[in-house]
Amino acid sequence: MKLKSIFSICILATVTLFSCIKDDVVLLDTTLPQALERSLIQADLPYELDGFGGAYNPRQIVVKFKDGVSQVRRNEILIDILGAVSVKECMCGDVLTLAQWDNAGLVEKGGLEGIKQKGTSENDIEELSFNYYNFSDILIFTPPTIIGSPFLSTNEDGNIIAILDVGVDYGSNTVINGRLLGNAQENSPGDDQDGNCLVDDQIGWDFYNEDNDPTDDHGHGTHVANTIIDQMAAIDASGQTNEFLFLPLKTHNKDGIGTLFTVSCGMIYAADRGADIINTSWGFYAKEVPEVLQQAIEYAHTVSGAIIVASLGNEGINLDNHNHYPSDFPFDYIIPVGCSDRNDTLKAEFSNYYGTPTTNLFAPGVDVSATMPSWYAPNPEVKSGTSMSAAAISAAVAYAIVNCGTTDAGTIKAEILNGLSVNNATYNGDLINYVNYNPANFEPCP
Repeated sequence: MKLKSIFSICILATVTLFSCIKDDVVLLDTTLPQALERSLIQADLPYELDGFGGAYNPRQIVVKFKDGVSQVRRNEILIDILGAVSVKECMCGDVLTLAQWDNAGLVEKGGLEGIKQKGTSENDIEELSFNYYNFSDILIFTPPTIIGSPFLSTNEDGNIIAILDVGVDYGSNTVINGRLLGNAQENSPGDDQDGNCLVDDQIGWDFYNEDNDPTDDHGHGTHVANTIIDQMAAIDASGQTNEFLFLPLKTHNKDGIGTLFTVSCGMIYAADRGADIINTSWGFYAKEVPEVLQQAIEYAHTVSGAIIVASLGNEGINLDNHNHYPSDFPFDYIIPVGCSDRNDTLKAEFSNYYGTPTTNLFAPGVDVSATMPSWYAPNPEVKSGTSMSAAAISAAVAYAIVNCGTTDAGTIKAEILNGLSVNNATYNGDLINYVNYNPANFEPCP
């Protein structure tokens, strides 16, 4: 069992599924949620189940080499020694590499697990992780032809919120458009002037399709971004949070599916651009700790001091018995957020949670209306989920940063919890402790 607290985290050695008996592991024959597996099938994406609710690409491994390892040496290890048929990197330098194998190579090297074990013996490799699929709001459909509209204005002076999601409709949505983080170094089309090997990344990047247009072709990312803006307006009468700029990063495809590689690359990029807040209204379950993503998050906080706001998921389960990322990582600069009910007094039925002694943070996320992309109908749309709750807390973090004059994670988290009463209740036989964030009463550092 895992015991977590919003203030401190202790992870015990044994993780169980659907059982509190030590070493009694009940394996799952599908993903959590089941819609993820159905979506992977429908989207014709290769996958393998890990028995713990997760699914990963059975032909890929994400690799983090140690700093200073040459490109020649990287290729030698992955292609010549480990037998990969292709490799690609998301940016220049000592970032991340995605290696892929064909069926013959997998058989020869003892499968993906065998390849990973061999890779850990290479001194030049720092971390390896299976390329797990993750999800925001799964929706298999064919969107209309979407052309990223020219953005109207950007700015480079202000605090930054990075949205790692399906993209953001920044072209036609004038509210977001006027609050985009610019990149003055990229002022010559076709050149990579900032030297990160991402040509023309003037406002962000699409890590899923590998281009410079992080336009939303799904809807979830735009809803999240506008929920943050709406929540800012609701709690910040002075308009101080208007100085916050948005960095749209497309880490998920049109179906709401991303990978460990795309979100880890997005996390690193957000840090390099100076993000103060990184909103992750998505997650995934996994058998093993995805160390590549964990390291990317550590990098983000080290480089830019980023606070990561992470949704808990919508399966209505006790996360003491499941590995859910990124909310499970043991860092005090990650704020895991569940969803409160319609009256913002209890837990929403669908929201995941942690059992005692953890104190859960629940925020409004039921029937949240927000503007969608211009091509989407209905618009605005009402959505419910911990994605919306995370967006509400990202807005609260932003307000606390400007009101308190600091980005220190401990101070910000304390201000969000300040004055909130700890309640307890029983769900599915689990005793839980929780606090309900109320935007109407939020006044940090008065």
